[in-house]
Amino acid sequence: MSAPHSTTSALPIPPNIGAIAGPLVNDLNKLLSELTNRLKLIGYLLHWGLFGVLSTQVYVYHLAFPEDPLRTQALVYGVYLVEFVQTMLFTVTAFNTFAKGFGSMMAIIDGSLLWFSVPIMSSVVTFIVQVFYAYRIYKVGKAKAIAGAVILLACGQLGGGVATGVIAHQIRDFTNFLVVKTLIATGVWNGCSALCDVVIAGAMTYYLQKHNSRRSSTRRIVQRIIRLVIETGTLTAVLAIVNLALSVLPGQPTYFQTTSAVLGKMYSNTMMVVFNSRMRIGRLQESEGYNSSSAIASADLHEHFTRSPRYVEQIVALEPQRRNIIKASSRKETGEF
Repeated sequence: MSAPHSTTSALPIPPNIGAIAGPLVNDLNKLLSELTNRLKLIGYLLHWGLFGVLSTQVYVYHLAFPEDPLRTQALVYGVYLVEFVQTMLFTVTAFNTFAKGFGSMMAIIDGSLLWFSVPIMSSVVTFIVQVFYAYRIYKVGKAKAIAGAVILLACGQLGGGVATGVIAHQIRDFTNFLVVKTLIATGVWNGCSALCDVVIAGAMTYYLQKHNSRRSSTRRIVQRIIRLVIETGTLTAVLAIVNLALSVLPGQPTYFQTTSAVLGKMYSNTMMVVFNSRMRIGRLQESEGYNSSSAIASADLHEHFTRSPRYVEQIVALEPQRRNIIKASSRKETGEF
């Protein structure tokens, strides 16, 4: 029976090929260290794990916010569809590497699907999420210049990601991937992405602080949203910087594939964290800060997607009416028991 890859016999197969399943090679005559050899598989595992987290978040969103505007639902489900396709492509690549092509060095270094599933699809998801934040910045702060800068940087990272994918498609294997033009494209891709995340976090923090209120409960929820924005923005920015740093290490090791495998999933998950942060679990009581929480969350995450967005102060002005409704509902519920 013939081998699945006709060129396998031309490549030396190391005696410990079983112990280093899923390796990445620097050239055809030299295998990378055992740690590097395992990072590709780790990248796949992390990718599948994050897809599971994303699926749970989308399901929770579906249950909690069925009345969200159509454009918001299209954004959520559209991003999830792209992520689903990417995960399926990753699964096919993993099967070809670890099962169908096991023992074949050509299967190990083949990048026939990764050129599209990693840089191009990840940059597309990142672009969508960053434009979403640009829209929020415009609605919260009416800052056209800042929103335009975010969109410009998002377009830069999208162009860098697509260029990286095109170069990878031309090279086809990872033994000669880290050439000068690849480093330039990767630098644009990850550099613009990290800078864009920093601008988003800074701008959202500034404009949310401007809309802060003197009410202690309102201040608490504003601080919570600011903390959420900073944490998610910092996480994605650090990941992009680490991915860039791993791409330019001396000796051209391929550590970067682990971080590249999860880059898109991190952006989609952080977007869903922002949407689902509006959710409240359990009985709605005033002591839990329900009124202020709902006001800020609606103004910042929901109302800015409707046709007539309202500022936080306008929502907070409705707190007395909300308080009376909740008190009446609570008395009614107590009376029934």
